[in-house]
Amino acid sequence: MTSPGQHSMAGEYLPFLNNQLLESAWPELKLSRKEYREDFRQQMADYGASSPPEELKRNRMFLALQDMVGSSLTVTRKLPGGENALTRFKSVAEEEVESTR
Repeated sequence: MTSPGQHSMAGEYLPFLNNQLLESAWPELKLSRKEYREDFRQQMADYGASSPPEELKRNRMFLALQDMVGSSLTVTRKLPGGENALTRFKSVAEEEVESTR
């Protein structure tokens, strides 16, 4: 069961959003979250056949959506100053620890 106290903007969502923007702006950067995702992909490959079908379907959809997020910055890159804004972000941003509940 969830509660509003389990949904901290500063503790959970902001680190996630920061890391997602960092990953999308700089795909070649090595990030822990990418390693965790690859481990998850491997677990699905190894144990997917023994997972409940709905869970497997949900997980595959999640990974497919995650693979598409990087394209969300296409518009930003085309705007005047957009690429510079991403470059500035990359120069100061660091991966933040995300909640792993």
